[in-house]
Amino acid sequence: MTDRSRYGRICVAVLMVVAGAIIAGCGGSGSALLPDAGTTTAAVAGTVYAPAGSDTAMTTAQAGQSRAPVANCPVDVVRERDRAQLRTGRTDGRGRYRFVGLPAGETVMVQARLQSGARLMTRLQLRDGQCQADIDEDTTMGAVCSQLALGPVSAHTQMQRQLAGEVADTCLQYQAHNRYAYGQLNGQGPRFDDSEDVENAAGDLLAAVAGEALQQARRTRTEEACGHAVRMMLAHMQQVSGEEIPWSAQTMTRLAAALRDGENVPVERVANALCTMLGLEVDPATVQQVLMRLRQRLGAPEQDPPGLCEAVAAMCMADGTAAQLRLRTRERVQAFIDALVEPGSA
Repeated sequence: MTDRSRYGRICVAVLMVVAGAIIAGCGGSGSALLPDAGTTTAAVAGTVYAPAGSDTAMTTAQAGQSRAPVANCPVDVVRERDRAQLRTGRTDGRGRYRFVGLPAGETVMVQARLQSGARLMTRLQLRDGQCQADIDEDTTMGAVCSQLALGPVSAHTQMQRQLAGEVADTCLQYQAHNRYAYGQLNGQGPRFDDSEDVENAAGDLLAAVAGEALQQARRTRTEEACGHAVRMMLAHMQQVSGEEIPWSAQTMTRLAAALRDGENVPVERVANALCTMLGLEVDPATVQQVLMRLRQRLGAPEQDPPGLCEAVAAMCMADGTAAQLRLRTRERVQAFIDALVEPGSA
């Protein structure tokens, strides 16, 4: 797929994954180049399925069925960019919903509220014509991960929207293949009637996705894999910090190239660059501790010396105290990269 080293994945095909998470005929979760919203209309339809372990799901399992559609369930279509409600309705007796006359080109959340209190959703970009978008626990996890990647800012850039789409698609596929075999979940899904539990599980999922992407990039050293790994690390860091990480498109391109080339930097050089830039005494042992925390969060194997991408990521995730330094501006991030690539340039 082209352009993966630039700011996001453009989805142009049907996304189909196992475990029943289906988004077909729509734009998936990506941010493709579409007509302006409102110039053409779209329809979206699908089935709402109960999460495993719920009363509906257990009743269906006893009846010998594999999945449990949820009948007479409220469903809303909400525009992502401003949270405006575009449509509201209910599923029929077979758990199916359908909305017409929606603005093509918009990215939306289709949200279902179960009687148990569980909230399920899917994220998709509407295209001209009919979109098929089922809603279940897998699509919910992907959608929540995309929200975590967007962060708390109210106005999102094109790059942020593309990142959110790539995160949603990647987490959806990872979830379908790995279920809840990551983080502290031990194969058990979250309580979907508890938003905090769902968000915590999504954070674990996002960390697992970022860690896998980093390992895949190290194995293959391809432009596509390295660009994807940098973007997934950025999404994970924004979720952990709760604020926007100051990486520009230029920063991500440089980090992807460094990851592809396998460029490593001594821990001592990282410490020296921080001392020069911030005017603080930083010893290599402190740098090593920060790097270790990053690797633990990603579930990544230890590596010494660190890669340039890891070094920059770790220093952007630290909390800013003398013991844990943090790079908070784009200018400092760029200067830090320059100092690591060309010692003495800081």
